[in-house]
Amino acid sequence: MLLFNANLEDNLTDIHNDLVNLTFIPSHYRKITIHEPKTRDIRIVPFRDRVIHHSIHNIINPIFDRGFIYDSYACRQGKGLHKAVDRLNAFMKKANTEYTLWGDVTKYFDNIDHQILSRELNHKIGDIPTLEILRRIIGSHNLSDSNKDGRGIPIGNLTSQLFANIFGNILDSFVKNKLRVKYYLRYMDNFVILGHNKQILTRLLAQINEFMGTIKLQLNPKTRIFPSKLGIPFLGFMVFKDHKLVVSQNVKRGRKRVKNLIKLGKEGRISREYFIDSLRSWFAFLEKADTYRLRQKIVAEIKTA
Repeated sequence: MLLFNANLEDNLTDIHNDLVNLTFIPSHYRKITIHEPKTRDIRIVPFRDRVIHHSIHNIINPIFDRGFIYDSYACRQGKGLHKAVDRLNAFMKKANTEYTLWGDVTKYFDNIDHQILSRELNHKIGDIPTLEILRRIIGSHNLSDSNKDGRGIPIGNLTSQLFANIFGNILDSFVKNKLRVKYYLRYMDNFVILGHNKQILTRLLAQINEFMGTIKLQLNPKTRIFPSKLGIPFLGFMVFKDHKLVVSQNVKRGRKRVKNLIKLGKEGRISREYFIDSLRSWFAFLEKADTYRLRQKIVAEIKTA
């Protein structure tokens, strides 16, 4: 970024020329693997490409976002994780929401089909040069992975977040407009449907499963139907009608991380400011649930460490 900004005007001119003349060629990705909360490969492109992705996103995102359903919450302005959890909690307080269909799409980003995605882009964008730039960005994932099957978008790109929402909107439209489901919400590859009848939800699941095949996706075998009163695991929380908890795995990971931060602090490998900022970030997450006693216990452990 510093090198880019040091010659900002010339670099922006070069980007402009590449886009106008269709000479833009996406750079290869650098891959890093993260292991929390689950193992995922993140793709990183040079800063110049990120500038291009942001520019494209700023232009085309509003075109698509206004066509998304209200209850799609990932990577959208004014939405987000906590709004999704609050909305689910509000759904649970409605009548006739005694059962939950909890759905998870298998390897969502890896299985997004390029032809289907391109079809959705063509519905909204009529500018041929723009579509060509988008096609190159979409295809760059296959080039980086030597994968020629025409599927997958890289986790890490801002454009990928938009592409994933565009693709997910196909499912959203089917569930809301064709199946006429009232209590449905989705956060990227996770969705929840609430209803009063287990048999009706079972039929809905069968219809959704069949539809997923038409867009070349599959539901994770963990997808299931259960009584809502048991609590709904969603985005790191266990959501009940009258309260929310943090799922136990997240608590274990968070406490392990705090112990590691304490150790690093004692060894002088992190600053006090870094420790406090990290702890404050996790507490901000915990405070969204009923975790007062847990937070008090963690503070006590830190004081005696």
